[in-house]
Amino acid sequence: MQNLITNYFFENNNCPIPGLGVLNLKTTQANFNFGDKEMEAPKPYISLDAGDSDANSFVNYIAQKNNLSTALASEKLHAFANTVLNLPNGEFASIDFIGKFSKDADGKILFEQVEYPEPFLPTVKAEKIIHKNEAHSMVVGDTETNTVAMSDYFDSTPKSNTKKWWIAAIVLTALALSILSAYFFGGFEKGIFNNVNSLNATSADSTYSIKK
Repeated sequence: MQNLITNYFFENNNCPIPGLGVLNLKTTQANFNFGDKEMEAPKPYISLDAGDSDANSFVNYIAQKNNLSTALASEKLHAFANTVLNLPNGEFASIDFIGKFSKDADGKILFEQVEYPEPFLPTVKAEKIIHKNEAHSMVVGDTETNTVAMSDYFDSTPKSNTKKWWIAAIVLTALALSILSAYFFGGFEKGIFNNVNSLNATSADSTYSIKK
């Protein structure tokens, strides 16, 4: 029965199992990773969706593949479903290339799909191409705009001269160095403003005499 479920599932992308639900093949959307500039491939996954679906098509498929009456084919399908419903805790029923059924501690049926190899789901490099002469939609904050409007905005915005501060710093530094150089190497003996006079020592008048 497991092989019949596998074949029918991949031919129809679904397989109803009375009492368990419907196995459905679904696909996630491709995802673009802006940071790494990579496109992640759509990933298929299998889910067990609750609810009974019309299993007549699958029953006819079983009958045709095994040369059985539809009544006997339906009986075999229900027998498989009952096997899953009565699984002991810790045991599982597997279906090749699809997944396996098991039960939790509360008796709820669980389904775990097989993991598909990564080489079948490659991630490719992708870089968004922006044409300079064409408008591309974009969102700035909570406002929707385009690249042309943003380019016009920046072109019309006055640009401040951010380089003036270091020019002033260079001028002040040069002036300070000039003053220090003149002080230390040019006029230390004369004074920084050439306004220092030398003092001549004179002998003191005799005021007191010492008796011998």
